[in-house]
Formats: sequence, structure tokens, C-alpha cells
Amino acid sequence: MNAVPENVDIIVIGSGMAGLTVASIMAQEGKKVLLLEQHDVIGGNTHTFKEKGFDFETGLHYIGGRIGKKTSNLRKHFDCITKNGVEWEKMDDIYDLVVIRDGENREQYPMYSDVKILKKTLISSFVEEEKAIHEYFNMIKKVRIGITVLFLLKCIPYQRIQKIIHKLVQPFLSIFDETTEQVLSKLTKNKKLIGILTYLYGDYVEVPSRSSFGMQALLSDHYMGGGYFPIGGPSMFARTIVPIIEKSKGKAFVRAPVSSILINEENKAIGVVVKGHRIFSSIVVSAISATKTYKYLIPQTHQCLVQSHLKIIESPELASETGYMSMFVGLQGDSDELDLPKRNLWIFPSWNHDENMTKFRDDYSADFPGMFISFASAKDPTYHTRYPKKSVASIITLGIYEHVEDFKDENAKHRGDAYNQLKDQWKDRMLEIFLKEFPNLKDKIVYIDNGTAITNDFYLGTYHGATCGLAHTPERFRQVEILSPTSPIKNLYLSGQDILTCGVSAGLMSGFMTSYVISPSLIFKYPKRI
Repeated sequence: MNAVPENVDIIVIGSGMAGLTVASIMAQEGKKVLLLEQHDVIGGNTHTFKEKGFDFETGLHYIGGRIGKKTSNLRKHFDCITKNGVEWEKMDDIYDLVVIRDGENREQYPMYSDVKILKKTLISSFVEEEKAIHEYFNMIKKVRIGITVLFLLKCIPYQRIQKIIHKLVQPFLSIFDETTEQVLSKLTKNKKLIGILTYLYGDYVEVPSRSSFGMQALLSDHYMGGGYFPIGGPSMFARTIVPIIEKSKGKAFVRAPVSSILINEENKAIGVVVKGHRIFSSIVVSAISATKTYKYLIPQTHQCLVQSHLKIIESPELASETGYMSMFVGLQGDSDELDLPKRNLWIFPSWNHDENMTKFRDDYSADFPGMFISFASAKDPTYHTRYPKKSVASIITLGIYEHVEDFKDENAKHRGDAYNQLKDQWKDRMLEIFLKEFPNLKDKIVYIDNGTAITNDFYLGTYHGATCGLAHTPERFRQVEILSPTSPIKNLYLSGQDILTCGVSAGLMSGFMTSYVISPSLIFKYPKRI
């Protein structure tokens, strides 16, 4: 407490990309910011961790958005909050390789960064579907208007005005109103093509029958132009932004879990409680799960203020209990020696993503619904300078909270034999699939560990393991007024992936959105060229 600055202007709960963004903008405005992180490292899903001499990324595996161009909209926003402190490395021209493994049978489809080549490749495989493929790519372009309208709509700080304008701009948001399955089934009956086009559902964990087509289109458009990785690793965001906070006499603290938001008799947020200590501020921003904010951080005396919001957020249409299981592999040797690709692999047991997910949800010993393999050490040109003769792989699959819910209250490091056996079973199966793709790495593995949905809750502060936050269903995108930076409590603002969409880029944009709502004049000032 002796290190907490006096007269804090703004408290930000959570140091993920949204929290870092709000903190950076406000600090650049001369505000004294207190950034509070419950974990022992800053960064949320952009943090990295060191184990046995390896450095592993956790949630940022690649970014699109044409970020390699300094003139791109996304790049301008990242450059603004880091003061040009982060550079980007382009991945292979084939940034994703989509693979089907059905027993010993294997087929693959490359995702090219050049859209013309990608279309041509798909059409050569599905000649009879040429019209549907062209139509799909035309449709995903429309999401650029939709997401811009949604962003600007949520920047309106007055809910009455927001509701009126929402009705007027509804036609521009229609791309979010139908499910991915509903939209694509009108384009084609080819299940295989639909499976290929929707492989990115793993980035937001909603299968085609449930996901909003707007979200599917947004992700597809995001990677037109390829994938990029931050040079120096994802932790570069924290390393560049924390000094900006400190320059304005603010502070960023780890191991600082907020247990409650202080609210006065006028129903205004006036600070937070951390480890029994009260810290006061005129503005509080919660950049963590909206569910956790309303459910656990609002005192019982004021729960009545947020119950209507919480009821909608916890409804089956918005709640998600699907997240990720991650496995981290340390390899002896550098990327060239091990012939590691600068691309990601997506591996599925079949093209029917809904069926794959249902089987796994019903039986945790069934085939994984999908698996993602990434080599950060191959994407980051500085990795081997920092960690000579070492490489890392991240292997991710979907995780169901109910599979491990019985162990949620146990000590994080000692959850018991039954939990460890379950983890080991998943680890062995993930490793088997990994080595089928990269058999040359079998004797190079020197470290391996894995985590489950409840691991996410412990380290990342997620709710029920939902790493991507609230479900990206059509209903989610209709709740503009509920899922906005403003809250029912004055001076309490929300940010993060529940307020826009999941993903590091969306976290960045939600941070700008929240900053604009706190101080509307900033929309004309940021992003600025540094």
C-alpha cells in the first residue's frame, strides 16, 4: 500500500489488452492510472511465462488485420498505445494449414495470405462451388461496415441516445443476426467446403450452428493479408505500456486481486478493495469478464443495480462454458535445425464441427473437436537470440468446463490423482496427434505441461473456463446497450472482450471504445501518430 500513488485518477482492473489500452491512453492524457492484475505477471492473454529455460506465449499466437502495413487501421491503434514500441514479423504466405485426420487418412488445405491465390486454390478443389466461394468472400467484406457501426454505436456514452440510434442503424448490423450455419447453407450444400470455410471457429469457440455469421466473417476478413507475430514476443505490450503508465506517475501491480468495487450511497463507484485495503479513485474500469464483474465485484448492497444485466449475460444464449486446453512443449534445438514452420496447423477429425464438438462434450475420451499447433520460436526472429538452441510449441484444443468442474475448488497445484490422470490422458492424446504431424520432434522434447479449463480460471481470471468470454451468438450482438462500456453504476466502466468480441485485436479496440466513452473528446485525438 505504501507504493500506491496518492490521488489516483483512474483504477483499471485487469491487465489484458483492453486494460493495457485504457491505461496507456489515460496515462498519455496525463492521468494517474493504477493498473491492478490478480496474476503474478502483467498482460492477460498477452503475457508469457518462463519454465525450465523456455519462454511460452499464452493467448496471442498470431494477429491479422493487415498489421504489417503501418498505414493500416489496426497498426495505427497498436502503435498509439505502445508509442511505436512493437514491431511485427510476417508469418509464412500459408499462415494456416487446415488438416483433416480420420484415422490414418489425412488431407490438407492451405490458407494463403494473398486472397486471390486463396480463392483460386479453393475453386480448384471445388470447381462446382465457384459461385458460392466468390459470394462468401464478397459477404465477409460487408462485415467491415457492420463492425464499424457496432463500434461507433457502443462509443455513445448516453444509453437513451444509444437505443434510438441502435434502431436506426439496425440494417447495418444484420450480418450478425443469423448463425454461420444458416448463412452458409444458403450458399452451398457442400459440407466439406463449409467445414473448410469455418475452420476458424476455434478462435472464438462457437460451432457454426450457434455462432453469429458476423463473427465468422470478422475473423475470416481479419486474416485476409496473412498472419503476424510481435517481434520479441507478446510480452512486448506490457514492457512498452507499463513505462508509459509510470511516466505519468501511475503504477501497475501484480498479485493485486480486486475483491470488491467500492460504491457510495449515490450509487457511484469510488474505488476498489484489494487484500482488505481500500483504494479510492473517481473512475473505475473493469477490463475483466462482465459476468465476474457484476456477479462478484459488486457488493450485495448494490446487486439490485446490476441484476437485470446479469440475468441477460447468464442466459443460455450468451453464456459459454467452452474454452481451451493448452499444452506447452519445450524442444531442444533452434527452429532451422528442427525445421519448424512459421505457420499454424489446425487439425480436425472431420469437417462437421458441430458433430465433433457434440461428441467431445458428451464424452471427454472422444476425439478432440479440433487442435491448433503453433511455434512461437519460429515466428519471432529474436527468440533464438534470447534462448539459444531452444524452441517451443503451443498445442491447443477446446476444453469443456463441466469435464473438470468437480476439481475447481481444489488447490491449483494439488487437485488430486483423479484430476492428474484426466490431464495426463488428454496430454498423451494431444502429444500423439502432435507427433503424427512432426515425428522428427519426438526425441527433441525436454519439457511438457498442460492445463485445462479450470487452469484458465486460476491464471487468467476467466469465468467457467470461457477463455473467449461470452458466447459469440447472434443474441450477443443484439445486446448493444447491455454489453457496452457504460454500466448501471456511475463512474464504473467496462472493457475487454465481452464488450466487443474476443481476441487481442478486439481487446485493443474495446480499450479505445471505453476511453472514448469516459472522455468523448478523445475520439478526435486517438489514435495519434507517435
